[in-house]
Amino acid sequence: MQNDEQFIEALNNKNVSAYHTLFKDYYVSLVMYAMHYVGQEEAKDIVQDLIVSIWEKNIQFSSIGSFRTFLYTAIKNRSINYLKHKKAESNYISHALHQGSAEEQELYGIMEEEIYRIFFHVVDNLPQRCQEIFKLHLEGKKEEEIASLLQISISTVKSQKQKAFHRLKDELGELLSIIFFI
Repeated sequence: MQNDEQFIEALNNKNVSAYHTLFKDYYVSLVMYAMHYVGQEEAKDIVQDLIVSIWEKNIQFSSIGSFRTFLYTAIKNRSINYLKHKKAESNYISHALHQGSAEEQELYGIMEEEIYRIFFHVVDNLPQRCQEIFKLHLEGKKEEEIASLLQISISTVKSQKQKAFHRLKDELGELLSIIFFI
């Protein structure tokens, strides 16, 4: 028992050899205890932080029993705090990703609307027959179907569609490829 009392007194007096003994005698068992809560690497960090904290904070112990109780209680609390911090961090990251995703979706929606607005503005400014044929094409109708509906030749449908595409390409440039990608 004298040995334990000497150890506690040396620890309270910040004797470096007492901290070597603390590390040598308690480190492995404290890491194993912390691993009940966290992974091995985290457990090692928690134990090392606790030992440094004991040195820096000038904590005084009255007996070996209170010292051991302090160690294991501190390891348990630090492990639980670590887990709470990780959970809060995970929740924050999840929220931030979701928030970022929602903001991105809103931005993409606005961009998409603007691109379509520009596209249809150009389509609305096509000559009437060209516009009519191109809008039927956008509805998914085939050239033969358009020719039959409008009672015109297939070659007229083809030439008017080609005219519409050239005009769109001239006025929209790179936006045209984005529109067909959307």
